[in-house]
Amino acid sequence: MKSVSQSIVTIRRAVVADLPAVTRLRQHLSTAGRSRRPDIYRPTPLGQTEALFLTQLTYPGDAIYVAEADCVVIGYAWTNTGDGTGNDGMFPRRYTYVYQLVVDPAAQQQGAGRALLAAIEADATADGVEVLQLNVDATNEEARVFYDRVGWATVSEMRHGTNPLTREAAARGAGASGWVCGNQLKRWR
Repeated sequence: MKSVSQSIVTIRRAVVADLPAVTRLRQHLSTAGRSRRPDIYRPTPLGQTEALFLTQLTYPGDAIYVAEADCVVIGYAWTNTGDGTGNDGMFPRRYTYVYQLVVDPAAQQQGAGRALLAAIEADATADGVEVLQLNVDATNEEARVFYDRVGWATVSEMRHGTNPLTREAAARGAGASGWVCGNQLKRWR
């Protein structure tokens, strides 16, 4: 694969034909997680990954985005958008949760992850989303550095070593990017 920096990265919604590429990337994510935290991550059976992908393509609120360079899938992100129910002390809020974001190690640090997040943020804005959030394993230093670089803020530590990260919509006073870091996840507990 030639350097992604020499190629244009495009983002689109996944289709069934992307199953082999997304499965390969999901297996990489699983292996990397197990190498860092074998006490938490278990092997993901290939058939389970494929079945989950096919379900996610049509599940209400779910979206799978793929990043391509030279017609090769080099990354993907799986999200879910919905309406939070709120509680007796909170108003409901529309949210997008990023379940997974994976870029092929050979294509990292060349814009694919940033492009995936930009597409997610653009769709979230168009959909009236107020809160974007995700979790990242505390031992995944590369991912933590990446999310920090693109403006996501750690709002709390959770058991099993994950960090919830969140952004609130521009209506809350965001800068030029249209998003501002917030403490929204704490409100959802």
